[in-house]
Amino acid sequence: FSPDSSNSLATGLVAYYKLDEQSGGREDAFTGLTLADSNGVVFGAGVRSNAASFGGSQALYRDSESALRLNRGSYTLTHWVYVANTLVYNPTLAKNDSTVLREFLASHRGTGNGRFQFDVFDTAGTLVAEVSSAVLGSQNTWYFLACGVNSATNTAFLRLNAMTTVSAPLTGSAGTSNATFTVGGDRANPTLFFTGSMDELAIHSKVLTTQELTDLYNSGSGNTYNS
Repeated sequence: FSPDSSNSLATGLVAYYKLDEQSGGREDAFTGLTLADSNGVVFGAGVRSNAASFGGSQALYRDSESALRLNRGSYTLTHWVYVANTLVYNPTLAKNDSTVLREFLASHRGTGNGRFQFDVFDTAGTLVAEVSSAVLGSQNTWYFLACGVNSATNTAFLRLNAMTTVSAPLTGSAGTSNATFTVGGDRANPTLFFTGSMDELAIHSKVLTTQELTDLYNSGSGNTYNS
């Protein structure tokens, strides 16, 4: 990573997807947890090189994903999001197979409040936290979205670009499951998909510091992992 002010962005890294590929599966540049392609995810211009482009009927996924059972502790999900249609529900990242097999859901709520939102569920699939961005998400604009769980403070959190992190208390314990890890889709709502592009997806098994998030945002220019 560059910049990496504290030389710490590789610490706690679980997977990193540059999303540069023009078609097919997307490679994990860190540990090899390749994402499979469903229905032909293509590519377009990204924040850094290419981005994965979704037309409202495609997704990337890993079935029954035990390696990404993140709610055993703190974690942070970061990705760049470009919403092409803000009038619909746009799931970006999900482990949400059904009402009883789910872990988290990151989305842009075009059919609701027009904000980015992060939901966390317990082991029974009950919603235990919901946190939304402080501002509305605009169409055809790149946003750096960071969200996750802080087990030390028992909160879920969300940060957009370089804005102040928004958090909400967990009303129960964040769960863990082998639900499918999905990018651009929501298995519990199989007809609803993301429309737009995503780039530079990172999964960390820790809460990233303000400086680490600032380095990943990089004044809007983004950052990337190089092995």
